[in-house]
Amino acid sequence: MSYAAKNSVQQMIRSIIATIVRKPELEYQLHESQRLLEAGIDSMLLIHLVVQIEAEFNIAFPDEELLQENFSTIAVITENVMRKLGIHS
Repeated sequence: MSYAAKNSVQQMIRSIIATIVRKPELEYQLHESQRLLEAGIDSMLLIHLVVQIEAEFNIAFPDEELLQENFSTIAVITENVMRKLGIHS
């Protein structure tokens, strides 16, 4: 997996999360393995996060993939987004 591509995807996800929870500092403070629940992402914000990610990356998550564990950390989300984009390790 391209380090630059992974880093770019992670940065975009961090930015989306910081915007959704209205805490700009999270863009720089969130660790890729930190649970998003700790960052203030509840179930309602998680839905908003998924919608924003789908729009930003022009991808779609089918209903069967809309599980909390698929959006639990930046690392997990990054892997899912990169898979959807066809970028593999």
